[in-house]
Amino acid sequence: MIKLNKKLCSLLLAVSVSATAFILTPITADAKSSEDEIIDAILETESVWSKYWYDSAPIFIKSYITFVDLNFDGKNEFIVSYPCGSMMNVDCAVYYYTDGKFLKAGGGDKSKMISGYSLVTPKLSAYFDYNTGKNKILGRSNFRSSAADYIVGDYVLSFNGKDLDVNYYSAYSMSYPSGYTYYDGALGYGKLGDANEISETRYNEINDSIIDNCVDINFDYEKIMSSDWKYYSDNQKRSALKRAYENFKYDNYVSNLIGDANQDGIVNINDVTYLQMHIAGNKNTDGSAFIDETNKQLFDCVDMNKDGKLSVADVTALQIQISQNN
Repeated sequence: MIKLNKKLCSLLLAVSVSATAFILTPITADAKSSEDEIIDAILETESVWSKYWYDSAPIFIKSYITFVDLNFDGKNEFIVSYPCGSMMNVDCAVYYYTDGKFLKAGGGDKSKMISGYSLVTPKLSAYFDYNTGKNKILGRSNFRSSAADYIVGDYVLSFNGKDLDVNYYSAYSMSYPSGYTYYDGALGYGKLGDANEISETRYNEINDSIIDNCVDINFDYEKIMSSDWKYYSDNQKRSALKRAYENFKYDNYVSNLIGDANQDGIVNINDVTYLQMHIAGNKNTDGSAFIDETNKQLFDCVDMNKDGKLSVADVTALQIQISQNN
């Protein structure tokens, strides 16, 4: 029997992405909220994103649409699933709204590795990682070549606001009658590539290590089925989209340790350095600030002197706290 990590979801969905993002239609920007802007864009471009969004497939692979914030920037991405063949290998596309335009996400740096495909499960797993102080999304893909033969891959999904990247860290294949074979990665959706064969024990160790020192932040979202959508009036479509957008949620987990600037669950000299770099204006590789000052819970943890701003005074107070506790 396979020991699968209980925190990883087993229900699967593939996300088909193009190698480059393309513009569906320009949308005039105004004072609308991000939610209203993307909903307007979705409704105005329905003939484009729904072109292959049919519901002639069996009910267990009906197509649907939903919203998920893939990069935790407070703006939800729009996901469209498309039913495929009898093996239930389901493709889907990811769209996002930025600078007045509605765009389709493209493949990232590893688009060649994943052959233009990126995978998102219908019930994504997401974690706050104490090792990095950031949230991360995990997924599992399932590619069937026959009723008895398939490849399951475990991966980390990232979205930089334009491109999707999928990084596989483990996989296993099932082939009748030979049984299960385990691997330390995969080349892409249904492609093992040159991944190394490993033992089942090592497979479980790798999966456990991915969520070591992590907290499940409980991704949850609402799907709109194509079988329902086709009967909706324009007003019902808008209402359904607003409900789905607003029902996406996750736990905005933050370490409550006072002074834990880098959110690794430990307060030490590394937090002093991290806070100094933030105050100096250093940025993460994605251009975001080291410390999200809009996150009140996090801000309160590092505003050591409680003056409502982060400054050298907080660095000094943090150094004093660490020296007193050692």
